[in-house]
Amino acid sequence: MKIMSATDNLEFAKHNIFDEDPGDLIQYVYKEVEVITLNGVSHQGWVYTIDPVSLSLGLIRFSQGRVSQIELIMGHAVKEIQVLNENTDTYKDQLDSIFKSSALPNLSSNEVASRRDRIVSWLVKNRIPVQVCSDQPGLLSIGDVLYIHPPYLPENCQSSNEIVLGKIQGLLKNMPDILITDNLSDTM
Repeated sequence: MKIMSATDNLEFAKHNIFDEDPGDLIQYVYKEVEVITLNGVSHQGWVYTIDPVSLSLGLIRFSQGRVSQIELIMGHAVKEIQVLNENTDTYKDQLDSIFKSSALPNLSSNEVASRRDRIVSWLVKNRIPVQVCSDQPGLLSIGDVLYIHPPYLPENCQSSNEIVLGKIQGLLKNMPDILITDNLSDTM
């Protein structure tokens, strides 16, 4: 039986994630690439995402402006990545819309603002301290613990605190379609 030394232990604990800079990986997102795998097979498509831990790539192919194929290339099989088209605006909107919820399709900026205001009213009515972020006007913040992104659906909530996340998502799911706000002039 071999006893591991401190240097053996460090090499064993070192993961590939420490070799790759996320900034280097993000350069491929929204670009058309050719990925050559270890077995020599070539895969072409537009990069939607790269997992920084496994280095796996999500490639999307388009035909006549529509998605024709979605392919996941496992990171351990990648030998080389070559950029074919650097124009990130070519399919950016289509790539972003592929995996987004279609519950509120094509909302105007006025509709999104109205929804934000309704959400703020609902949260305040439920005594939740919510505020619109000053540096990002579309982002709602609850005590710097939870953030709600447009279009302000339960799945648009982000928080590392699972308890707070669950409570706020529950409130948003139970929000009535029409909020009746208190009108101060009625009470005078």
